[in-house]
Formats: sequence, C-alpha cells, structure tokens
Amino acid sequence: MAARRLIIVLILLLAASVVAASIAPDRTGRLVGVDTTTDTTTEETTTEEPPGVPESAKGAIGEVVRDHIDASVKDPPTVEAFVGDQLTLTVSSDPAREIAILPLGITDFAGTDTPAYFNILLREPGSYPITDGSDPGVVVGKLEVRLPQKPGDGAGDDSGSGDGGDTGVSPAIPSGEETVPS
Repeated sequence: MAARRLIIVLILLLAASVVAASIAPDRTGRLVGVDTTTDTTTEETTTEEPPGVPESAKGAIGEVVRDHIDASVKDPPTVEAFVGDQLTLTVSSDPAREIAILPLGITDFAGTDTPAYFNILLREPGSYPITDGSDPGVVVGKLEVRLPQKPGDGAGDDSGSGDGGDTGVSPAIPSGEETVPS
C-alpha cells in the first residue's frame, strides 16, 4: 500500500514538473537591443545596430579585430584598435607566465605552445598595459584604444581648436585673463 502511494506521488511530481516546464518563458539568451533576422531568400543573417548609435559612428563601430603578439619585456609590442571593436587577442610568451590586462580586469596563462586568449569588447578609449600577472610592474605589451575618426576629420589633426588653424595666439588663461602675443 505504501509503495502505491509513493508511486502516485512520484507520478504527480513528474506531471507537475512537465506542466511547469511547458508554461515557463523561453530563455534562449538573446542580447537586448540586437536584432538578428534571417532572410529566407538569401539565407543571410544580418545584425542591426543597437539603438542610440549615431549615424556618423555607424560603420566605424563593431569591427572584429584579430591580433597576435609575443610578450616581450625588452620591446613590448602595441595593439591598436578603436572603441566599439571586438578584439580577439592572443599573447604568446617564452617563458610561460600569466598575462594580465589589469585595467580591464582580465588574466590568462600563456606559454609558447598555449597562448593567452582574450576576447574583449572595447568600450573606453585609453592605453592599457599588458603585464606579467605575477608582477604587474613588468609590461610585456600595450593595448591602445582610440575613438573612431568621424568622416571629414583630418587624420592626425590634433589642433583641437576648430577655428581654421593656428593663429599664433595663446589660449585663454584659466583665470579669465588673456595674453597678448608680443
């Protein structure tokens, strides 16, 4: 009699779990703000830009950058990328060591046969040292992340004034006084 009751309870629990699984929401892990659609005529998948991306920045955002460097204390190599890029970086090292990009909070182990592997979405511009994980003072590489150039910006134009060029006049002194060129 007790065995029958136990079997009935187990069957009821199984039925309840099947019902709960069938009415639970589907959690497939889609990214919020990224719509992926499939065109059935060409079998091509397209990804639309997330909302809020300015038109001037589209096309310059979201490049996939793959790079490989050999960790070197004497001559640290530099990896260059732009904000919005998806960087896949592999770092080989001889001798084997832990490789860290501490400002981004990531580390991995690297050797000559097994490189460290980093997959990073670059969100902030800056210069990030790639260091030996056991001694953060030992720089073995550098990651330079820059803002993407807008169309019409001059390459290497760092004047920053936007007033048509350098007139030879010094900028305003912070106290509000201006200097007169002599």
